[in-house]
Amino acid sequence: MKFRLNRKIHVCIVTTAHSVDDVRVDTKIANSFIEAGFHVSWVGPSHASSVQSNSNNDTIQYSLSTSTHRRINRLLAPIRIRRLASSVQNVDVYYAPDPDSASVALSLARKNGARVIFDVHEVYHGALLDRWLLGLQLQHVRYLIRHHISRICSRCDLVIGVNNAVLEQYVDINTNKLVVRNCAPLWFAEEKPADTCGTERSTFNIMHGKSDLGRGTIQVMKAAAISNSNANAIRILMFDQINNRDEIGISKLNLMIQEMNLSDVVVIRPSVSIKEMPRILQDCNVGLIAYGRGLGRDSHPTDSLNIWQRVSQ
Repeated sequence: MKFRLNRKIHVCIVTTAHSVDDVRVDTKIANSFIEAGFHVSWVGPSHASSVQSNSNNDTIQYSLSTSTHRRINRLLAPIRIRRLASSVQNVDVYYAPDPDSASVALSLARKNGARVIFDVHEVYHGALLDRWLLGLQLQHVRYLIRHHISRICSRCDLVIGVNNAVLEQYVDINTNKLVVRNCAPLWFAEEKPADTCGTERSTFNIMHGKSDLGRGTIQVMKAAAISNSNANAIRILMFDQINNRDEIGISKLNLMIQEMNLSDVVVIRPSVSIKEMPRILQDCNVGLIAYGRGLGRDSHPTDSLNIWQRVSQ
């Protein structure tokens, strides 16, 4: 295809799942496109991750659909997103961060001669798939999903991913690929912390992150209950999830906090935008990435052979 030189290159972000303030897709990818001088549009679900959404409302042209938190809405998302994305005109490049949105992007790109970037930042046929299948580890389904995503990658103009181990699950040697790691942006370092090592703090502050029970929350609280003989010694910071209100999970979490006598230990705050995180992290001694064993193992692999052996077992 040939880009029209009399206007900005138009990048259309097409997503079936990511929030408008998603840390990777919005804060890193979309902002990078904008800083490069591209015109950016966004087609995706209407939900946000924080109360104070960090979406670039004045810079990005949004076309938003129904939220995808319910399973039926998630399954129907490609149909809705395709309908919305087909009305976005003069697209030069589609960026898709989901396998099903990449399929939508490929279909639209064939019609208007655009190019497609597929962002692979999960091992979709591993623990992520098992969670969708309610814990069932169906090997034939894993194989079919992996084969399907590999085929999508082979048809895209560029495939990017969080690391080579994840990319190697789906792309072959002939595929154009690029690693875009999940690192903190440079502006995280602009505000220097006054108390880097926390020597003046009276408590040991732990950043846990999202408060749902599927992210190692129970294990962290059990460890705190064992070690916290002094109620003032530890604080565990968690964030409420405004876009995934699991009322049963919230009730169970609150009950566990009471039963473990952790009311003075666990601090649950309203969700915030990423812009506020450097200041909050300055008050913490340690941070956790508590994905759970399966998702953490797949998302942060150290060896591509080992990861494929694990998800194939």
